[in-house]
Amino acid sequence: ILSCSIDLDFLLVCTTNIINFNATIYLYFIILRTTHVDNSYPELRLIVTHYQNGDLISHVTHSAAWINLTEGAYCNYNNSPDSSSIYGRLYNWYSVHDSRKIAPIGWHVPSEAEWTTLTNHVGSWTYAGGNLKEAGTSHWLYPNTEATNKSGFTALPGGVRLIDGSFGYIRSIGSWWCSSEYNTGSGCEFVMYYNGPDIARFGLEAYKIGGNSVRCLRD
Repeated sequence: ILSCSIDLDFLLVCTTNIINFNATIYLYFIILRTTHVDNSYPELRLIVTHYQNGDLISHVTHSAAWINLTEGAYCNYNNSPDSSSIYGRLYNWYSVHDSRKIAPIGWHVPSEAEWTTLTNHVGSWTYAGGNLKEAGTSHWLYPNTEATNKSGFTALPGGVRLIDGSFGYIRSIGSWWCSSEYNTGSGCEFVMYYNGPDIARFGLEAYKIGGNSVRCLRD
């Protein structure tokens, strides 16, 4: 079933349901302009525990094990499943770049170029974060500057797993991997903040052993 609502100042937003390998139901927003179909991103954060082929993604809780990983893994923020039900799970870069594919069938982890296209589509580097973030302070810390969620993207601040294996910044930042690689030690991530409407891209500082949220893009 597909249902739509129209924001005459911005976008036509439609929703539909898709079921992935783990039998988890996801709600997706399909973002369209009046003249053409643009890209589609899932509204809910990724929480998968298997690759597309059914192989398990390693669930790593201990900090010492996490920082030495060279293969895909996921965790819950602060190792609490309750946080994942709201913000989604955190994945290292190796999991999003794995050939077995972390995204549900028919979807993929967006590249740096695709994230940049989204950013430009909903504003600019200076203002896109405001149009992508969930409005209000139910999940983001006050003041959640200029957050309108006009895009329907509903970005939430799931925090990160840092390169020492600790957790930080939940409710303060949302940080999402893209599939692109910066160098042998770093991937590429896009970050939004509670205290600004901007969106930032990091390459060199986006260490592959870090843990970030993931959003997927329709193929």
